[in-house]
Amino acid sequence: MAKGRKETEDRSAADRDLGRDDASLQARLDRLSNALERRQQQSANEAGGEAQRQSFAAANLGLRALIEFVTAIVVAPLIGWQIDTWLKTGPIFLIIFLMLGMAAGLLNVYRIAVGPTGPREPK
Repeated sequence: MAKGRKETEDRSAADRDLGRDDASLQARLDRLSNALERRQQQSANEAGGEAQRQSFAAANLGLRALIEFVTAIVVAPLIGWQIDTWLKTGPIFLIIFLMLGMAAGLLNVYRIAVGPTGPREPK
């Protein structure tokens, strides 16, 4: 019987040690889980901020293209109309400058869409 009691006591001591190890392991897992959740939230916030910046950049580019196009189409005919008024001619300069304004507006939009061109610097 003494031998059976000794084994039981050894198991109890091992179970107590295992219980302490489980508690410390659980505490470490909880800390790691919390750190991981914070890191994931931080990554999500950074990714959301980057997407928002890209969205604003795209909206800015579209607005710039619209303004360039409308300005060219409005200003050029006004110049042609003024020339027609000074020279007392028909709407010939108005029509010419309207065509030039449309060409300039489309060229400006194309340049904005393609982006800057030129020699690239080596990395």
